[in-house]
Amino acid sequence: MNNATTSQTYTVKVDVSTVSTINATAANTAGSFRIHKIETTGTVPAVVDGTASIYAVNAKGNEIYGVPVNIRQLSP
Repeated sequence: MNNATTSQTYTVKVDVSTVSTINATAANTAGSFRIHKIETTGTVPAVVDGTASIYAVNAKGNEIYGVPVNIRQLSP
């Protein structure tokens, strides 16, 4: 989820390979929410926005927020 007031471009990576690059619109718009399904052989995917990054965890969401941009994990 992009909760920043401006649009953000972020990548989803597995190891060093980019799986997808996403352009998320500003907070609270339809394009600010994304769901990613990635199947791997055990390598944990990461969400990366500039220099901020976080490893994905099953059944948890990630939020892009703030200026400068940060990424944090949300609890269900």
